Amino acid sequence: MALSEEVKVFRSIDEIGKTAVDSLAVDGFFTYGWFKAIETQSSVKMTPIYIAVYNGGKVVAIAPCFVDSIGDFFSYGPKLTPYFHRIVSLGQKLRFYDSHALLCCSPFCFRSKLLFEDNLDEKHILSLLASKLDLVCKEKRFLFSAFLFVSEFDKLLRENLQHHGYEEFRSITTYYLEVKWSSFEDYLKSLKKRTERKVRREMREFERQHVVEDQAEFGESSDRLSKLASNLVSKYSESQQESMFASLFLKLSEHASDKAKLFVAKKNNELVGFSLSLRHNDVLDVWMTGFDYDVQSKTDFAYFNLCFYMPIQWAISEGITKIYYRWKSEGAKVKRGCVPETNYAFVKCNNRLLSILISSVLKSRLYSHLKTKYLK
Repeated sequence: MALSEEVKVFRSIDEIGKTAVDSLAVDGFFTYGWFKAIETQSSVKMTPIYIAVYNGGKVVAIAPCFVDSIGDFFSYGPKLTPYFHRIVSLGQKLRFYDSHALLCCSPFCFRSKLLFEDNLDEKHILSLLASKLDLVCKEKRFLFSAFLFVSEFDKLLRENLQHHGYEEFRSITTYYLEVKWSSFEDYLKSLKKRTERKVRREMREFERQHVVEDQAEFGESSDRLSKLASNLVSKYSESQQESMFASLFLKLSEHASDKAKLFVAKKNNELVGFSLSLRHNDVLDVWMTGFDYDVQSKTDFAYFNLCFYMPIQWAISEGITKIYYRWKSEGAKVKRGCVPETNYAFVKCNNRLLSILISSVLKSRLYSHLKTKYLK
């Protein structure tokens, strides 16, 4: 890198610019349109901090980060001991640090990535970004900075974050599908015979009961999509959710319609199920789904068709080479050709005393017992 390199911090993706961001983006969740939608929506509170490296006035690397509360961080971040959160809460009450963490990831995608221009000294750039992350956390008094979802295939982050003070933890297992077929028929034939027969039956039954569509514009359907998505959340949580994501869908349609792909199922002209994916170049990410469970039957099969068969068909026709999926429903994903991807969390505590405590816990013989017994 030349001596003109400079590291800057921004609060809006517009300060970096669409062309610069999309030229470095690796998938739909790291594009200008997605970040713009996140910034302008009001469904979920998100505070972005973008750290960018410039060389000769040109953006060559970006670390997209978002501020989250420590309470939420503990709900899905790595656990240290059954009582560690109580120690942290006490420190907050005593105002030793702020009640937020800085997460280096893109909202909802469950992947932590840094965006690089080709042919860079990535270890050097990582050092610049890590140093700036430390400065931001010191200025804002954030207790933690974290890369929560680092892929097993991300050699740069996995091998180097610990040199910058980050502790490694096992994180979630997600799934992906390598699209290597020239036709959907070839994909079906690649499955085990029993699964292939099951898939064909599920497709026939689904098409018999529904009118299926893929839609380019979905802003006018944002309220309905949000209601269906909230149904899914309510099904797997204790609280009843109502229209959680309407603003997010609306802003996504406004700012990233060229990146979004919506598949819907209708009955009697009523939208009863959907899946929403993001696409950038040759990567597709099946992100959000939602259903009207009041009209579903045991032979509805909307989930499998909207989340697997329709996106895979479309991906093959579009020349997409990789489809990302989330965690859970592991058996269904593997049977349909998906492969597990192990992720790791890297967390840095920016309070010296707590950092020493964490390091001591992780090095103790007792930690492996606690991890097995209490920490999942």
